[in-house]
Amino acid sequence: MSIVMANLDPDYGMATRHANLARSAPVGWPRAWRAADLAQRHDDVFVELGDEARDQILAAMAHVRANGFSLATLQQEDMRIPALAARVPALRAQLDHGIGFLVLRGLPLDALSFDEATMLAWSVSNYLGPVIRQNYSGLRVELLKDQRRDDGDPYRISQTNRFFDFHSDNGVLEPRPPNYIGLTCLQPASRGGESVLVSSCTLHDELLREHPGQLALLFAEYAADKPMLQTRACTHERPVRYPIFERRHGDLAMRYNRIFLEQGARKAGQPLSADAIAAFDRLDALMLREDLLFRHTLARGEMLIANNLATLHSRTAYEDDPGSGNVRQLLRSWMWRRHLWPGVDPVALDLEELA
Repeated sequence: MSIVMANLDPDYGMATRHANLARSAPVGWPRAWRAADLAQRHDDVFVELGDEARDQILAAMAHVRANGFSLATLQQEDMRIPALAARVPALRAQLDHGIGFLVLRGLPLDALSFDEATMLAWSVSNYLGPVIRQNYSGLRVELLKDQRRDDGDPYRISQTNRFFDFHSDNGVLEPRPPNYIGLTCLQPASRGGESVLVSSCTLHDELLREHPGQLALLFAEYAADKPMLQTRACTHERPVRYPIFERRHGDLAMRYNRIFLEQGARKAGQPLSADAIAAFDRLDALMLREDLLFRHTLARGEMLIANNLATLHSRTAYEDDPGSGNVRQLLRSWMWRRHLWPGVDPVALDLEELA
């Protein structure tokens, strides 16, 4: 059966699909994990910061206070955490080649103001990879909380208490999406607000085993919209184009946010075909399988760090209780990897993308 998709490159055909499948060998453990796998590996998932690192954070914060630093003026050298630095290579290995996420526990938030907690979230994130801005105003760390938005804007659902579907974060510096995302919990909700992850590699392997034809469709490029907050004034940047699954340096990467893809197809004037919609539906159905999911409600002082290209994330709906102080607040950071492939050398990055 031939597959025709209005929003694919014209030369996308049977040979391309076979080539995609040929390079789509199963990924397997540890990248392609399931809930049962993680239940046996508590110490891989939950990482304790430790007393030495906490003491170093408090000492560094005293230096920050004494010099009147803010997030706009803070440098990594102002927040040295050597005990954490010693563990970063192993943490990066877990993010890049292992299960693709971890929950860092024990950040000493009780001794910090909100601004200081934001600087700490930035500093911990920056050890793992350079923190990138989250919109064109230059925002480096974003506070996520229910702002009681009732305008139905699907691009700002993180600022509501509503459930939102699995997705990868898009980023504002195309074609380089954030490699890692960090979510630091300042305060959990009174009820709900569970973070949910699924392995992109598990989704790939399940599709390869059960629906290889639909997997091939997900290696094609699609138009994707971008929120206005993540778009420069020049309108030609909306929409952008990228594949859902792709191989980068032999590694499998995934980017998926269905609402961005649906809006991108509409704005590009290239409606999604019935086959593409069926492939998206199959992908979404896999994300409803409890045996494939990791669930955790972040507690105060915990930081979820996830590989944005190796996992998709979601969040359940939640309820706040302002009277008791239980108002869910998370700090989000986005990071690039400085330690793999071209790193942050602008020459190497541009040459790779132009190759």
